[in-house]
Amino acid sequence: MIPFSPFREIPAEMKSEETLRAAGALLGTMRTRVPLVHCLTNHVVTNFTANVLLAAGAAPAMIHDPEESSIFAGVASALLVNVGTIEREQAELSGSFCRGCGYCEPCPVGITIHQCARMSLMLRRAPSASWLSEHWQAEMAKIENCLHCGRCAGG
Repeated sequence: MIPFSPFREIPAEMKSEETLRAAGALLGTMRTRVPLVHCLTNHVVTNFTANVLLAAGAAPAMIHDPEESSIFAGVASALLVNVGTIEREQAELSGSFCRGCGYCEPCPVGITIHQCARMSLMLRRAPSASWLSEHWQAEMAKIENCLHCGRCAGG
């Protein structure tokens, strides 16, 4: 019996009984041995990858910390690498952020804090000053007069 794939037609070379028997034998071996698989995956597919490996009979370890990874590499049976996201940019865009609640208003120098924080985030993600109307260019220019009082950061 040939397995069904909802995603695409199975290539002809994979339809032979010999190929299916070999795949079944490999799956059986994996389920018997339960290999420890060190997974370096992007954050989008981490859960999916772990679930597929568990279903196949492996023991996935989703370790991203460089110090832990170097230790774990010595005991893992296999290494799976799928790094499709860019972590430096992700770290740059994460951290504390404005929730737009307005709690920090009013700013002593008239900065519309929550709106300017959102505009700043949008411009960091996709730089284009031409997105801003003259009004918002003037609002964003007020940031240059910031007193760094910390009120907008909850200080």
